Amino acid sequence: MAGVLCFFSGGEPILPYPTGRGKMAERGCPIGVTGGIGAGKSAVLRVLAELGGRTVDADEVVHALYERDQPGQVAVRNRWGDRVLAAGGRVDRAVVAEIVFGNPAELQWLNGAIHPLVQDWIRNLANKSKEPLYCGVPLLFETGWSRFFWRSVSVWCSPEVQRQRLMQRGWDEREIGRRLACQMGMNEKLTQGDFAIINNGSWGHLREQCRILKSRLEGLVYETRVEAT
Repeated sequence: MAGVLCFFSGGEPILPYPTGRGKMAERGCPIGVTGGIGAGKSAVLRVLAELGGRTVDADEVVHALYERDQPGQVAVRNRWGDRVLAAGGRVDRAVVAEIVFGNPAELQWLNGAIHPLVQDWIRNLANKSKEPLYCGVPLLFETGWSRFFWRSVSVWCSPEVQRQRLMQRGWDEREIGRRLACQMGMNEKLTQGDFAIINNGSWGHLREQCRILKSRLEGLVYETRVEAT
């Protein structure tokens, strides 16, 4: 399946777009890029950036929000005190993870505090340009974030390739199982995306899929704007 770009909805995305999503094309066009852990979401964002696309990673946005005196840092510090701060006043994400792991109430509070801040950050970036903004979001479907995006892209690889990549990170089978249990299955993510990239092959195969994807999405943005005039 390497080198394949999948278009769902019978080979073409459905037009007109669902209520609320087509309107985004009049301004910025945030496109959610997701995938199972180890699928290669970050690699896809990197290639899209090399091809001239505008990209942002939700994890990097959280890092920025956790810097000293930023809204995320202030919220977390008010909740848990100075024990969650590292050198320089930024949030120590490892300490936060220890607090929320196995504590659904605290995790729910954290998501409720941080997710809206990340969404606002991404929305502001998207609205600064009419070009698509490719946004890496690990749990795009699990958190219900897909409704905030104009279109979604699922990055997929086989279970064998996934485990090989995760083991290269130094994770054992127990850690891999723990991480996978916290996410939607790779196949389910694949079917929920508007587009999919199959990342089992070479860098060249991946780059070609990203080139086709970028061209197709930019064409859809143009078509939607023409229809709206």
